[in-house]
Amino acid sequence: MTDYSNQSFGELRQTYLRDSSDAMPIAGFICWGALAALAWYLRDALPYWAILIAPAAPLPLSVLIDKLRRRPSVFEGDSGHPMTKLFMQFISVIGVMVFFVVFAAKEANSMAILALGVGLLSGAIWVPHGWSADDPTGLIQFLLRAVLCFAAYFLAPDTLVVPAIAAAVAVSYIHAIVFMKKPKDAGSAL
Repeated sequence: MTDYSNQSFGELRQTYLRDSSDAMPIAGFICWGALAALAWYLRDALPYWAILIAPAAPLPLSVLIDKLRRRPSVFEGDSGHPMTKLFMQFISVIGVMVFFVVFAAKEANSMAILALGVGLLSGAIWVPHGWSADDPTGLIQFLLRAVLCFAAYFLAPDTLVVPAIAAAVAVSYIHAIVFMKKPKDAGSAL
């Protein structure tokens, strides 16, 4: 394990970006796009648990994508890196907060509240990632997702709110795929 105590903040950001995976936004787009299509097709028959799969599936799917592309996955880097620790711990924080969304959706008897809450919370992971990679796109992606999700919640017809929210999240991933810094952008300053 590398000793990070003597590295500058800039060096920590560079090594984090260099060792990160760009497969997460691709996996997120696939998962949320699939949920949007499924929710549109099934409408009221969509099971509640399907909405909970969409934010959980991108992490393992990104590992598969990295394996298929013969690239290191998020789990193959140095797990002791402070920025990686922050990212992984924040995934846990979001996972715990999802329980609040589940309870709120149950109390409101609203699948739309579940989709909205999970869509927003799962986007929060891009804030620490962007900060760690010195990339404002992480915060921008989260804010774009929030605007799109709230627009879908308030503007879509009642029968299309859940698919519209899922599609909004998928669209926000396109922004991340195009604009987020990639490992190759880490530079050779190290």
